[in-house]
Amino acid sequence: MGINSDDIILPDYWNKVKPHLEASAPIIGMDQIIAYEVATGKALKIRLRYERDKCHVWGGGRFLSREAIERAVHGVYTNGFNSGLDKSSQDNIMKFTPVDPVVIDGCYLVDMKTDENINTFDTYRNLGVTVPPEELALFINFEG
Repeated sequence: MGINSDDIILPDYWNKVKPHLEASAPIIGMDQIIAYEVATGKALKIRLRYERDKCHVWGGGRFLSREAIERAVHGVYTNGFNSGLDKSSQDNIMKFTPVDPVVIDGCYLVDMKTDENINTFDTYRNLGVTVPPEELALFINFEG
């Protein structure tokens, strides 16, 4: 599974993914995440768009089978890319593993955004909807 040091995943995600892992699905992931701006406390839920009936999943929380990775003969990540890595890596994999990913319904990941990220919170400002505090509290304990 791909996960970055600035991602928080809800434990329930494992229960959703497990049956698909046991069925040997080559690509499993989620199409929505929460982007959380650490400096301001603002949060947006972002759902990936579908392109030409192709489903894309976020890199954070994405499971790739060993077979899918080994089939990507030119590698999973394109050299020199500093942005769009989730989509470009999935496109590279899909060239050799041409099945739609299993998309886990629901939002199970928060991506913490600072000025150090390749894609800052401003990147997503016009793409998402505001997350209510009670939903964000599922991921982050603001009281302790």
